[in-house]
Amino acid sequence: VNVVGSVTPKPSLLTYSLNNGPTIALRTGPDPLRLAKPGDFNIDLDYTELKPGANQVKIIAKDSQGLESQALVTVYYQRVGSPGTTPWTKPGSTYIYNWAGAARIDDLAQVVDGQWELANGGVRPTVLAYDRLIGIGNLSWRDYTVTVPITFTGIDPAGYEWPSNGPAVGVILRWQGHILNPNTNATAPLDGWQRLGTFAFYHWMRTAGDGGYEYSEALRMYRYLGKPDQVLTKARTLNIGTTYNFRVSVQSTGVANPPAIYRFKVWDALTPEPDDWDFEAPGFPGEPASGGVLLVAHHVDAKFGNVTVQLDSTLPPPTLTVNKSGSGSGNVSLSPASQTNTYRFGEDVQLTAAPASGSSFASWQGGLSGNANPAWVELFSDKTVTAVFTSDTVGAPVSDDFSSCTLDSRWEFIDPLANSTLTMTGS
Repeated sequence: VNVVGSVTPKPSLLTYSLNNGPTIALRTGPDPLRLAKPGDFNIDLDYTELKPGANQVKIIAKDSQGLESQALVTVYYQRVGSPGTTPWTKPGSTYIYNWAGAARIDDLAQVVDGQWELANGGVRPTVLAYDRLIGIGNLSWRDYTVTVPITFTGIDPAGYEWPSNGPAVGVILRWQGHILNPNTNATAPLDGWQRLGTFAFYHWMRTAGDGGYEYSEALRMYRYLGKPDQVLTKARTLNIGTTYNFRVSVQSTGVANPPAIYRFKVWDALTPEPDDWDFEAPGFPGEPASGGVLLVAHHVDAKFGNVTVQLDSTLPPPTLTVNKSGSGSGNVSLSPASQTNTYRFGEDVQLTAAPASGSSFASWQGGLSGNANPAWVELFSDKTVTAVFTSDTVGAPVSDDFSSCTLDSRWEFIDPLANSTLTMTGS
């Protein structure tokens, strides 16, 4: 859940706290990514940390003299299934997000970045900048097709500059929220965006040539953590002021590689839909298994019309299974605890290993690695974690020449990174 705003004049220090919890420092704009204007801020609230009903967000700005000003924002949260909520999670349903019937954008969707407005039966950004975003739907969405008419009336020339790499407009599928960007290690708000299924978009590009810049336009499709040479491109020229239907689809394959197939097509809204897709491409191992939708206006003045989602399948809430192994013994406690081991999508669960007397905690295996204790796991899909305990008891030395076809039961093969194999040759 995003709380976006600005402070005037730009403060020396900006912090926030949720429900009188820890104070967290915030970056303020401008920067070339999420914060466009001086004093802009963006608070990314993890929805699993919100309590049902009213949540208090206290924002404190301080100037160079230490003088401060406060703003209080109340965020109301209802869990799916609460009276008055729309679950958006029934496979076989078609959901239509009708902007003309909304009094506010957040009646239907979540403004993730930037300033937006309702305009002529659609939504559009009022400030053109890096990744102006609106989020739609539910983190449980697995297989679905999104159709949205988009009309663009202009582009921001600043979008050609680094790190924007050219204006773009389109749709992201299987979005699970921003993550840490290893290239910037930015503090709040985080600006890593590559944890997604696909970004299907229209792109204005500029390349340096011998006689100056050369400009081109194309449809493109970016997939999970895709490298530049893995971005699919199809030369195409769309007209300013014309409305085009963008349709993007994801369908699971039921196997690990490729985990899903993505399809993307664009056509003039006044003409019949073409039979063929502009792109059909497999996803990549490790990609999100589910996630919501983002409408993306990247340095583009674009109006998004009513969004239609045909939902084919969803994932059940994720589960966390904890096992124990090793020569020692102990217990693992979970926070928050769950009697069914079922959690909300994206929930952070703390695991604390407590070795028994005469034993030591050695490491985590499976859905966790390393030996940090306590450790955290983020659940977007089912995970199994094994806690390895070793015995502190020192016995008599043993000798083995390993000249057998199987490993003697006195030995345990430990492979914490799951990147090794053990083979016995019998000699």
